[in-house]
Amino acid sequence: MTRSLLAFFVADALLFAGVATLGFFVDGVDYYAQHFALALFAIVLTVLIHVIVFMYLAVSSKMMIQAVHLGELDEEPLHTAKRYKSSVVRWVGASFLTLLPVVAFGALTDRDPGWRTLHFASACVAIAMHFSAFVAEYKHVSANASLMACVFDAYNAKRLRGGDDPGSEPRSS
Repeated sequence: MTRSLLAFFVADALLFAGVATLGFFVDGVDYYAQHFALALFAIVLTVLIHVIVFMYLAVSSKMMIQAVHLGELDEEPLHTAKRYKSSVVRWVGASFLTLLPVVAFGALTDRDPGWRTLHFASACVAIAMHFSAFVAEYKHVSANASLMACVFDAYNAKRLRGGDDPGSEPRSS
């Protein structure tokens, strides 16, 4: 998962670089539509990446819950996984709040070029915040994968010691 995530992050970074490059060439109506469309596509891709990360953490948490409960294991990994998910939600929320000034100043720049500096500055802050969120997501996904491996190893070890699947009904002869 981490390699796929890294590929998504690189693609998104290249897209944002393209948006910034086109932004420098916007003069009145020249390149405005391309800048706006590419920025919109970059935001949609960013949202998709954040949703993929959140869904990965949610589904892996469900898998770990099942293993912990069926195997009667320690519940501490579940609390850790929940903290990872909560942290990702906070990072994503904060990064999307930084988009509001970018959109507002971008709309104002269309009417009055004097807003261009604030649009550029807020875009830089938003990009930095999104990539900080990406770094946090990458760390949490990587740590969550290790956590899942530990939970499943403990589940399998308990299952091998007990002979049967810990969650299955006893077999009748």
